[in-house]
Amino acid sequence: MAAALRFRGLGSVFPVNDEFQQFFEALHPLGISGFLRLVAQNPHHLLLDALCTYAAAHFGTSLWWLRLPSALWGALAVWLLAKLGREQGRSDLGLGAAFLLAISLLHIDWSRRADFYALLTWMSIWSVREFFVVLDRPSQWKRLALCSALFVYAHPYALLMALLQGLSATVLVVEGERKAVCKSLALCWGIAAACFLPWFLYSAKALVDAHFMILPWRPGMLTWREFFIRLPLSLGQAPEAGPLRTWEFSGAAFLSVVYALLYLFSAARAASNGDRLIKFAHLALPFGTLAVLALDLRYGYYVSHRQLLWLMPFYLLAVCDGGQKLVERFFPRKEVLAVAATALAALWIFFPAYAEVTNFQETMLQGNARLVDEVAAGIAHGEGLVFQNDALAAGFLFFYDQNVFRSFSDQRLVDGQLAFVIPSGLMARRGDSANVVVIQERGETPPHAWRFEGSLYELSVIPPR
Repeated sequence: MAAALRFRGLGSVFPVNDEFQQFFEALHPLGISGFLRLVAQNPHHLLLDALCTYAAAHFGTSLWWLRLPSALWGALAVWLLAKLGREQGRSDLGLGAAFLLAISLLHIDWSRRADFYALLTWMSIWSVREFFVVLDRPSQWKRLALCSALFVYAHPYALLMALLQGLSATVLVVEGERKAVCKSLALCWGIAAACFLPWFLYSAKALVDAHFMILPWRPGMLTWREFFIRLPLSLGQAPEAGPLRTWEFSGAAFLSVVYALLYLFSAARAASNGDRLIKFAHLALPFGTLAVLALDLRYGYYVSHRQLLWLMPFYLLAVCDGGQKLVERFFPRKEVLAVAATALAALWIFFPAYAEVTNFQETMLQGNARLVDEVAAGIAHGEGLVFQNDALAAGFLFFYDQNVFRSFSDQRLVDGQLAFVIPSGLMARRGDSANVVVIQERGETPPHAWRFEGSLYELSVIPPR
């Protein structure tokens, strides 16, 4: 089910801004050396995720192929979460959390995007799985070292996982074994840091660029108050974006509130619970959330709930623990019936919301396709294509003429955000017509030109008068 939900719409939902940057890196015809140079200039997407998209581009250049790695990471995360629960002697919790992750609208959405969030979720579960191995047998540290080395190439949040594991070791390990465990953890993450050093040195200029480190607060993003109000909704069943009909959003919001209450019910009993998996889960969410927000505050990043996807599996484990304790308390002889009824109710709420979000995103892509066809049918040879900015040019030309999208010469930081460098005189070709591409933020549109305005998600075109 998890794979089906993530592969559905993989090639038919409209891309977000960040995906076009990933597509450009994967499709730019400069070979592996040119690809590494581009990725090094873009510290928002570190190497491992971008390499997956680059590899997928060699099978096909459609949205489906470019997003395939993310869908695979998303489905594998669901499987690995169930496996983690079984290995810790809590198959019931593992299966329950895997079910909730499988129907998480936030996780599904970012498993259908060419972005690092699905990979990050999978890496965090794998890292915790190997962490528990080291807790039991400190000498078995090699797999955690490998996982940690890959994790740091996936995203800087690997550093937060290292700190979280160190904190958890001091809480979960008895006094006599703590020194050996901490030594193994330090060795693992030290090896990971050493493995990352060559790439850090290669990409150091972008990683420490002053403009990158003082990104302005981005308009339209969540405020701190909105972030905390929506936190239980996004970690539950409410989507991060996209309209829902009132009853669908109400159902998703209700389910999310139930998740939050179950989490708190579990947290109230976590101290007396000898289960280390649940104790880790209750350390992970508050520590991880505050660490992510501290980084946002320090470096001025935008705040969004997808930044917490790497913590969602552990939140869902605690939710299932709270649900299990509640069922055992009030339905001691009908546990199976209570669990089955709850799962059916969750699915009943989930599927209409999933269909609405997917249809909304697919409708956006279909509208873009109609716009492409309209321009292709009406444009004459030699007429210009004038775009308000580079983002509109990328969003339209990726579908209109992918060869010209590949011909953008570079990316650069402009006011703290990545922008495409589009050379003058670039020609877009479609059928028998060839049309020059012009970026013109404001001013009078040249005669015999089609002007594109608005935003990537509400693009409008003004044909020549």
